[in-house]
Amino acid sequence: YWGARSLNATQVGCYLIFRIFDVVVRLSMFFAADDERQRVWAILLVICEIWITWEVYKFWNMLRNIDTASLMNAMEHARQRREAYGQVLY
Repeated sequence: YWGARSLNATQVGCYLIFRIFDVVVRLSMFFAADDERQRVWAILLVICEIWITWEVYKFWNMLRNIDTASLMNAMEHARQRREAYGQVLY
């Protein structure tokens, strides 16, 4: 969250490594499943985890390839929007 919010490619890359590790763990759950129902749930989780990891990878890759001026412009625009609409707390 913090890496994405601050548009920090290093922090997003760290999260990407965590996501890849999580996919490996979910895959091991699939192979370790004893019955068919556990395998079905495990494969559904693996598909979701792969999709999330793919989205994080695309964001990380975009952050790495964007030039500094465009990145600063995006950060300034996001700051102005937060100030204009207020901070949303969950």
